[in-house]
Amino acid sequence: MAALGSFEDCPRVAVAVSGGGDSLALLHLIQEWARGCGGETIALTVDHGLRAGSSLEALQVAAWCSALKCEHAILRWRDPPVDMAGLQAQARAARYRLLDDACRDRGILHLAVAHHRDDQAETILLRLAQGSGVDGLAGMAAITELDHVRLLRPLLKFSSATLKDICRARGQEWIEDPTNTALRFARPRLRSDVGLFAAHGLDSLALEHTAARMAAVRAMLERQTAVFLAREVAVEPGIARMGIAAVRGCAPELQSRVLGQLIRAIGDGDYLPRFAKLQAVRHAIAEPCFKRTTLGSCLLERRKHMLCITREQRTVAGREVQAATSSRHAAGKAIFAIV
Repeated sequence: MAALGSFEDCPRVAVAVSGGGDSLALLHLIQEWARGCGGETIALTVDHGLRAGSSLEALQVAAWCSALKCEHAILRWRDPPVDMAGLQAQARAARYRLLDDACRDRGILHLAVAHHRDDQAETILLRLAQGSGVDGLAGMAAITELDHVRLLRPLLKFSSATLKDICRARGQEWIEDPTNTALRFARPRLRSDVGLFAAHGLDSLALEHTAARMAAVRAMLERQTAVFLAREVAVEPGIARMGIAAVRGCAPELQSRVLGQLIRAIGDGDYLPRFAKLQAVRHAIAEPCFKRTTLGSCLLERRKHMLCITREQRTVAGREVQAATSSRHAAGKAIFAIV
C-alpha cells in the first residue's frame, strides 16, 4: 500500500468484494492495514442481477463482512441491457460506475480491487491477440483515476493461489463464480490453456515482467506527449492549433498520442480513438496535399501552416439543440463548454 500512496492520516478505503477468494483476501489485508493506520474500510458488492442466486451471494458477503465488523453495502444494477451483445463489457462498465458513485457519495478517495498476477497475465495475452501496442501490453495499472476515486490494484504481484491461501489461513470461506469457468467467455477459455503457455515459458511471472517494461515505456511516451502538448499546441474553447510541420516531424507513436489526446478532448470522447483509425488520420496528415479529415466527432483541417482540430458542426448542432437555451449567447457558451 505504501507504493500506492499518498493517503490521509486516517484513510478510508473501499474494497470491491464479489465474494470470490481473491476479493475476500484483499478485504482481510486492507482491513488489517487500515486499522493499523487508524483508518476504516467499507466493502462494496455489486449485484448485476444477471445470474440466479447473485442476490443471495451478495447477502452472504454481507454476513461475512458483519463477522469481520466491516461496513458493507450492496450496489444493484438497476438498468441491465436488453441487448446481450457485449454483455461482459457492459457489466464491467456498470460495475465501475456503481463503485465510483458509491465512493463519491461516501466521500471515499480510494477504491481497492483484487486484480492479481494471473488476471494481469490474461489481460496481456488477450491484448496481444488483439494486436495492442505499448499501452495494451503494459497491462492494468496499479493506480487508475476514475471520475471520483483512485482505483488501486495492490495485488498485481501476487497469484490467485496465494490469495486463496490467505483466506484459508484466516478460516475465510468464499464463493466460486460459475462464469469464471464458462467457456463462452474469452478469459475462461484462456485459463483452460494456461498450462500450454506455461510449458513454453509464457507464465504469469514472465508476462508480469513484460508488463513492467511496457509500463516504463508508456510512462516515457506520456511524458514526451505532455512536453509536446505544452510546447506546440495552443488551445482555445472548442479548438486546438499546432504547426503542421511540428506534427509531421515527431515520431509516429508520439504523433498518434498527441492526435488521440486532442481528438478525445475536443470531441468530448470517453476513450481515445482506435489505433487503426488514428493511423489512418496520421497518414492522411502526412500527405503534402492534405486539407481535412474527420475522426471522433472532430474536424482536422489544414489552415495555411497550421493543423486545426475543432468539433464537427453536426455534433455541435446536436449539443446546441440539446442545450435548448433561449439566449444565443448562452447557447454559444454551452457549445464551447464541451472542451
